[in-house]
Amino acid sequence: MGPIERAQFERIREAKQTLYNSPPPKIVPAPTMRATRRPKIVHDRNVSWAEAMRPTLRPYFYTMEAITKQVALYFQISRRELMSQRRHRPTARARQVGMYLCREFTYQSLPSIGHYYGGRDHTTVIHALRKIGDLMRDDPEIHRAVNDLRNIIKGM
Repeated sequence: MGPIERAQFERIREAKQTLYNSPPPKIVPAPTMRATRRPKIVHDRNVSWAEAMRPTLRPYFYTMEAITKQVALYFQISRRELMSQRRHRPTARARQVGMYLCREFTYQSLPSIGHYYGGRDHTTVIHALRKIGDLMRDDPEIHRAVNDLRNIIKGM
């Protein structure tokens, strides 16, 4: 083995040692309430691999039943009416707020939220999320209602 090959061999050996002796990456959640698909990876020598791989939870974790109960109490309608096929505006608006808050506070997918709210399609949930988001900007009543419900749910 010549001097060039030996130097390359040494560099490769040092790189392997650095790789195998380095600590595992620490997974840090993004600074939002919802989990992200691609966690930010930070190298930290004080974190074990098991701790780095532990799943990170959202700050708040609630069930759809609890959220729906609070929405029904707030809007003074029954839970059964929230789940019904009724399209009366106050009922539909309360249902949309419930879907919005379920998406914000739970790990549930769009189809599972739609299924819970009377067997609705995931596109109905998408429409509810967009509609409530738009109404929160334009309508102070809806904005206040959603913020009140957020505080009630966080206080549970």
